[in-house]
Amino acid sequence: MSLRRVAVKAVNPIPYRNQKASCPPRLLRYLHDREVAAEMVYEVKKNQQDMLIENKEEDINKDNQWAAENFLPPPEKPLLGDCCGSGCIRCVWDVYHEELEDYNNRYRKYSQFQLKKSK
Repeated sequence: MSLRRVAVKAVNPIPYRNQKASCPPRLLRYLHDREVAAEMVYEVKKNQQDMLIENKEEDINKDNQWAAENFLPPPEKPLLGDCCGSGCIRCVWDVYHEELEDYNNRYRKYSQFQLKKSK
């Protein structure tokens, strides 16, 4: 081998077109293992994110179902003509205020539940 050819090989790390780049098998194995490991980590993270999204959607659906079951429309306010004014034991206004209090309690419990859940 001539000195010029040795000098060119030392300076030019790119092989000739008809020559293949030679990498040590250990380096190839190392690079392949790192690539496989990176793909595995990506898949695991993606699966975890998908599971979190599904769990969040299930929680939202459960909350909506719970709200639909426990929240009836507010009680209807009686008209002025509905009360006879004779001082009945079970006046329509007393019934209305009891139902309104129950409705407010249910709403308050749901609001507290949502606050605890969001923290």
